[in-house]
Amino acid sequence: MIGDVVNLGDNVIVKVSKENRDWGFNPCPDGTIAEVISFGEIDYGYINNHGREPGVYENRCWFDIRLPDGKEVNISCCHVEPVDAKAYEAKVTEWRQTAKASGDWSSAKRLRDLPETKLWPGDYVTCSHLGDYEELRVAYIKYNYIGQKRTDGSDMPLYDVSNKFPSGWTMAAGDDDTTLIRRGNVWKYYHKEPMEFLSLEEEANLFRALGRTREVRNPANGIYRWTKDEVLDAIQSGLAHAFSMSGRFFGLEPTESAIRFLDEDLGKRVAALTLKGFGR
Repeated sequence: MIGDVVNLGDNVIVKVSKENRDWGFNPCPDGTIAEVISFGEIDYGYINNHGREPGVYENRCWFDIRLPDGKEVNISCCHVEPVDAKAYEAKVTEWRQTAKASGDWSSAKRLRDLPETKLWPGDYVTCSHLGDYEELRVAYIKYNYIGQKRTDGSDMPLYDVSNKFPSGWTMAAGDDDTTLIRRGNVWKYYHKEPMEFLSLEEEANLFRALGRTREVRNPANGIYRWTKDEVLDAIQSGLAHAFSMSGRFFGLEPTESAIRFLDEDLGKRVAALTLKGFGR
């Protein structure tokens, strides 16, 4: 929480948990007052980005602090406390009110676009060290590996490839051992090219991965928890379009999570197929 309201230049009190100290993280004595000098970074990719615009953002769970002796330490927000507890609580209250009003609970700023990569999630590739597969899919890109080297001096592998997309087993692969066969729907979506789907389920899963859905609160309790009958009633009434089950749609049992698509036409098609599957 402190990471959401702390600003650069603020002072914090270091208080490292005993477990972390026992594991060797001992930056300074507890009670040391340090200055926050920079935040960490985290990337949100083209899919599974929680609805954020793809890019590199501040990581307010981690920041660099400057100790009184000038030493700089990278530390988790779990290991610091506010200097002024009363002022901190006032900041937290204000942040919560603002976040609730806007619906945006992230205070992290977007810093820049994602780095360019040869491949994108969902692309169809071949991989030289996985010759048994004529075709694989890029499942994930590890942007933090860009520029990093293995102990032998070779580049760290940027990609996880899989036999399925968006799920399946994964294996590391790099630019030097992958060959692009054709672009997948993620690349096509961002480049405004026509997409192709083998099924409505594939289309629905992609748009959920792209962050083009929102969870719906249950009007009966004001939270995001639903029973099976409640969520099916909500779909039938038009309040929701689907429920999710382990990241998939049209499963046998809902996980009490009601979903609405931002694309109304897609949402209606998903709702119709969902209700048909349950005899409604």
